[in-house]
Amino acid sequence: MAKTVQVFILILVLHVLESALANKFSSLSLADDCSLLFQFKVSVSINKSASIYDSRACPKVASWNLNGSDGAGNCCLWDGVECRLGHAIGLDLSSSFLYGPISSNNSLFNLIHLRTLNLANNDFRSSQIPSGIGRLSQLINLNLSNSFFSGEVPKQISHLGNLVSLDLTENYKLTLHGSDFQNLVQNTSETLRELGVFKTGYPKIRISEIFRIPDFTIRICIRNFGYPKFRIRIRIVASWNLNGSDGAGNCCLWDGVECRLGHVIGLDLSSSFLYGPISSNNSMFNLIHLRTLNPANNDFRSSQIPSGIGRLSQLINLNPSNSFFSGEVPKQISHLRNLVSLDLTENYKLTLQGSDFQNLVQNTSCFMEPQWIRWCGNCCLWDGVECRLGHVIGLDLSSSFLYDPISSNNSLFNLIHLRTLNLANNDFRSSQIPS
Repeated sequence: MAKTVQVFILILVLHVLESALANKFSSLSLADDCSLLFQFKVSVSINKSASIYDSRACPKVASWNLNGSDGAGNCCLWDGVECRLGHAIGLDLSSSFLYGPISSNNSLFNLIHLRTLNLANNDFRSSQIPSGIGRLSQLINLNLSNSFFSGEVPKQISHLGNLVSLDLTENYKLTLHGSDFQNLVQNTSETLRELGVFKTGYPKIRISEIFRIPDFTIRICIRNFGYPKFRIRIRIVASWNLNGSDGAGNCCLWDGVECRLGHVIGLDLSSSFLYGPISSNNSMFNLIHLRTLNPANNDFRSSQIPSGIGRLSQLINLNPSNSFFSGEVPKQISHLRNLVSLDLTENYKLTLQGSDFQNLVQNTSCFMEPQWIRWCGNCCLWDGVECRLGHVIGLDLSSSFLYDPISSNNSLFNLIHLRTLNLANNDFRSSQIPS
């Protein structure tokens, strides 16, 4: 019995000693972090003009103090600082009136346990993002938005292999080179889920060598469609790679690619930062088994829809909407006899000649979309047509891409039972209303 009590007391003493030593080392580690934070405070300037867009802004670092009563010397109690297990792991200095450049040798970048760093809505005077950021290898969340950073994003940002969220929005003069972006995507391919790049100027990232389809570029600047801030989920062709482990070289596993029976049958490239014209000789148009192609919401720089589209004769669904295509829709689009859905909306400078449209309608006799095209059998079932007692009495062709003058001899005017006719929101090329 006495022996058991002795063993118990020994275990208890060892546990107490272990806790005391852990606390001692933890205190030392925390003291180091607190010292680094205080050095950062001393190194930065405060200017109330630096965060004028946030009414709740306050100079958080101004209250930091190593010497004080009531635990004021404990940096875990400082405004904007989060600690865990004796280390500073989070730093939220958003809207803190921080002003002026930060050196890459700043003590901030020695806080190697940081997992969250938020420097948003400050004014770093159009300086570069410090390369020292790459030393914070444990970062999960990094927010440098609206902080007047400019120049090239440092290569070292690609070292942050644990990033889940990166926000670079609202830094108008910030650019990111293609190779650095490629490294960032590859190094964070298992973690990165949110990338904020809205209004970062107009940097372009060429990734032809990754995409394997020439003429494509990737762009981290998205046009302003009126949203105060825009974040995208990472789903871009930059992650495509023919050489890789775990099946990475199998294109059927690539994001946006659908395969069946050993062929690529679907390609969803919507909202994928594609930028610049596509050549009609592009290898994409040799994917002859494609049934679905969606390049919507990209920026093809007011180029024409490539005539090579006509070679994709198996296409059922084609959506190049809101992609800054312009000029005439190529005649070859009428070769797509299997089309069920075609969306050309939101391409404001795109035109379709009447004869080409007629061929398209004839060749796709059971066309289902856009809404007003359904030319199969009984005209009373056609979109926009209303019948009663065996006669057409209503015709709604509003917003139907109608283009060019209508002759007074047009068969439309022989529909003598019509009671409603709506031709609104079309373009009759400044012609007269037909007599």
